[in-house]
Amino acid sequence: MSLRTVALCFVFAIAASGFATAAEPRPVEFNRDVRPILSDHCFQCHGPDEKQRKAELRLDIEAGALAEHDGSRAVVPGKLSESELFQRITSQDENERMPPAKFARQLSAEQIGILKRWIEQGAGWQKHWSLIPPQKTALPAVKVAGWCRTPIDHFILARLEKE
Repeated sequence: MSLRTVALCFVFAIAASGFATAAEPRPVEFNRDVRPILSDHCFQCHGPDEKQRKAELRLDIEAGALAEHDGSRAVVPGKLSESELFQRITSQDENERMPPAKFARQLSAEQIGILKRWIEQGAGWQKHWSLIPPQKTALPAVKVAGWCRTPIDHFILARLEKE
């Protein structure tokens, strides 16, 4: 059987199986999921610029987000009810809600959900991605290993088999 024939069989099998099943959401990763949200919606007022910073709160560094401010903490890993950040982004009171109504970029329900899951999952932080050395990823196990000619084929086939 040729490589093309095998690939076409997988494509047709995927199409026929109705692959739109709801998958378990993957764990929230700070650099991939959380940092972009904070950067776009929070850092303008709670970021590295000392002159622009409000309420002496920094959300661009772990120590700042976890630090106590006036008896509360912006982020309490694993505890939504104690995390001021979550309380503020879900508040119905316009005077309390963050980002403020006058801010052009408001959080979507999906972004709020990501921040919620991140806190529930322990609010793990990472160094900026550019400071993390690349790691070689192990090849995923596949059912038809003979199909793979190069390492990338393992990733493609694993995804096709999963779908």
